[in-house]
Amino acid sequence: MFKDQIREKALSQVKKIDSQSRAHRDRLASSFICDLACDYDQIGSYMPMSHEVNLTLNHQRIFLPKIRDQNQMIYQSSVGQLLDINLKTLILVPGVAFTLLGYRLGLGGGYFDRFLPKLEGKLHVHTLGVLYVEQLVNFSPEAHDVPVSRLCLIGDDQVRVIEV
Repeated sequence: MFKDQIREKALSQVKKIDSQSRAHRDRLASSFICDLACDYDQIGSYMPMSHEVNLTLNHQRIFLPKIRDQNQMIYQSSVGQLLDINLKTLILVPGVAFTLLGYRLGLGGGYFDRFLPKLEGKLHVHTLGVLYVEQLVNFSPEAHDVPVSRLCLIGDDQVRVIEV
């Protein structure tokens, strides 16, 4: 399957989840990730797109992605502070689809493809792919793809984390 077909299939699966179920799943995921986040100094989160898990997080140090010159993604707090990858950090990674090995497929902008390699070797930085179980797809990663370290799978009544 080609990337466009994989995206189409995953997005179609997410659209099939009714709004009440999605809201319930989002609350489950938010609660689970808030508990998980207590162990970290800072959280790199995201502003959800229509196909992504909509998290409501309560953490003192939340950073959101921003796109700078040359299409480089950085994480910045609401007061302009930059994420410090020398601290114990949890990076929440959205996507259109993920494999069980932690490889993700986004919308094709390549922002995470350029950002994730910067975290390699940082043992105190953990990446967590956040997805509905319907977004779990089998595809072959490309040479430049970097997997997340864990997946957070959100189902109807269960949230579970898988180490990859």
